[in-house]
Order: sequence, then structure tokens, then C-alpha cells
Amino acid sequence: GLPLHFDKTAPSVQPFLRALEQFTGEPVKYRDSYGATDGRYFAMHDIPCIIIEPLGGGRHSQDEWIEQADLLRYYELLELWLFKQSRP
Repeated sequence: GLPLHFDKTAPSVQPFLRALEQFTGEPVKYRDSYGATDGRYFAMHDIPCIIIEPLGGGRHSQDEWIEQADLLRYYELLELWLFKQSRP
């Protein structure tokens, strides 16, 4: 698939980035990712995507794992962001 470029200045991603900074108490950290993502299908239609995930490893293998505590933090972050979106 085609590469996905994340525009951290796009207005549509600002609420999530603010929620992430509020949740972590730190500036957002960006990194390159060289794996595949379904975000490429959205990018083809100029829809901004944020690729974020809880800590884990061994994707698509018998040894795939995810850190339970980080999965809970991931859920709490999404809950915070969604709650902020629902308020006027």
C-alpha cells in the first residue's frame, strides 16, 4: 500500500492531540512506523488518521501479546477524547 503521512497540524486531529497531552501530561511524541495500516484506505480520500496503540508485540503470530495495564490506559485515553467530543 501507499505510505500514510500524518499531518499533525490538521485541524481535525487537534482535539485528540490535546486530549493525549492532557492524559499523559507530556508533549505528543511522534515516530515513524514502517508497518502496514488500514489508515492508508482513509488517506486515499484525504481523511486524516492517527495511528496509536497500546504496548504489545508479536503481531499476527501465536505469540502476540498486549500489556494489560497499557490497554486500560489506551481505553481511558479514548474515553477522555470521546467525552470531550460529546460536550459542546
